Amino acid sequence: MGRIRHGSVTKPAICQAGLILLLACLAGKPGAEGIPTSGLADACAVCHGPDGNSPASIPSIAALETDELRQLLLSFRSGELDSTVMTRFARALTDAEIEQLAKHFSQLPAAE
Repeated sequence: MGRIRHGSVTKPAICQAGLILLLACLAGKPGAEGIPTSGLADACAVCHGPDGNSPASIPSIAALETDELRQLLLSFRSGELDSTVMTRFARALTDAEIEQLAKHFSQLPAAE
């Protein structure tokens, strides 16, 4: 297996690592409703920034309306919207977790 050199990690690789972290957290917890919002949001932070304001080309999700965030996650989960990382991430979420995340990120301020 090849070695990753410092500075050579790409944004997709980081996002995939976040997805793996989320799936590891969800493993063995049917429904996973017991995961605190901060634990779910940590997986999002890998790509979207710790406060929902992405420093790169990935869309920021802070301060979006709860309904919009919910609909986006549901659309990724159903396959209506397609994204390598987001579709896999959303498929691992329950309705309750989607609601938690939508409320959480809608309450965070947008970057100025």
